[in-house]
Amino acid sequence: MALRIEYILTLAIAVTSALILHSKPKESVKVTEPNSTKEFYFEDFTLLELNGTGIKNSLKAKEATKYKETFLLKEIELNYENEDRVFADSAVYVKNIVYLKGNILFEEIGSFKFWSSDLNYNIKTKDIYTSSTFRLKIRDNSIVGKKLKYNMKEKDIEASNIDANLTY
Repeated sequence: MALRIEYILTLAIAVTSALILHSKPKESVKVTEPNSTKEFYFEDFTLLELNGTGIKNSLKAKEATKYKETFLLKEIELNYENEDRVFADSAVYVKNIVYLKGNILFEEIGSFKFWSSDLNYNIKTKDIYTSSTFRLKIRDNSIVGKKLKYNMKEKDIEASNIDANLTY
C-alpha cells in the first residue's frame, strides 16, 4: 500500500488549521488610543462603490476618523456617479448631514462649478446649502452671491444677494 501525497498534504493542512484556530494570542492589539472616543482612524483612505460596469462612486481622504456618532474626513475628493465632483479641506458627517469646510469646489460635470468656504449637504433631501459667499460659474456666466441652495435631484438653484456677469 502506497501513501499518496494528497493524503499527507490534507493531514498537514488539517493539523495546521487546528493549531491556528485553537491558539490564543498573547496580547490583543488596540485599534485606537486608550481613553479615546475614536472607533477607527485611517490615513490615505479610499472608499469605492462598485456596480456591474465598474466604479459608481468614490471617496478619497487624506485622513478618516470614525467616532461613535460622527465621521470626520480631511482633504477629501468625492466623485458621484461620474456626474458630480466635490473637493474640500474637511468634512464631518452627522445624522445624514455632511458639513464641508474650507476651499470647497463642487462641480456638476458639463454643467457648472461652484466655490465656497462652507457647504452643507442633506443626504435625504439631496439639498446643498451655503450661507457664506459663493462663486458659481455656468458656462461663460459668473455669479457671486451669499446664500445658495441647490437640489441635486430637481436641479433647482436658489441664491440671494447675487452679482451676475452674464454672457449671451
